[in-house]
Amino acid sequence: MRSAGMPETWKSCILATIRSMPNVTFIWKYESEDLEFAQSIENIHFSKWVPQTALLADPRLSGFLTHGGLGSTNELAHLGKSAIMLDMNRLLYFIRRNWQMRRKLGKQYEEKYTKNAIRLAEMLKNQPTNPKETVVKYTEFVAR
Repeated sequence: MRSAGMPETWKSCILATIRSMPNVTFIWKYESEDLEFAQSIENIHFSKWVPQTALLADPRLSGFLTHGGLGSTNELAHLGKSAIMLDMNRLLYFIRRNWQMRRKLGKQYEEKYTKNAIRLAEMLKNQPTNPKETVVKYTEFVAR
């Protein structure tokens, strides 16, 4: 689902969450020019296209909300970033129930998931076999 096509109740809930965190900057990939629904919010930036890999590689990024597609998951793992992955159908429930809990947990939440994300990135970078060598090895095996 494109975010511009989300039900208004979902958008309202997301905006309420963003308003409750004025010291956090949000970047929202939004496919439409119609942004009247968020005019009064200063800590949000909309873009029709976001260079996701560059965004994830930025050290200032502290969290990422995604639907959990394969591309995002691979980029997050290799860059060592923590994320919240949601089925779009569960987004509203999640926001209502868990954002308040996350705010209460604060740094503890971020440190735990950031530490684990960095650990996963290191594991991927230091695999016992090089992925390129593995592809060549098995391609040669199949060719025989």
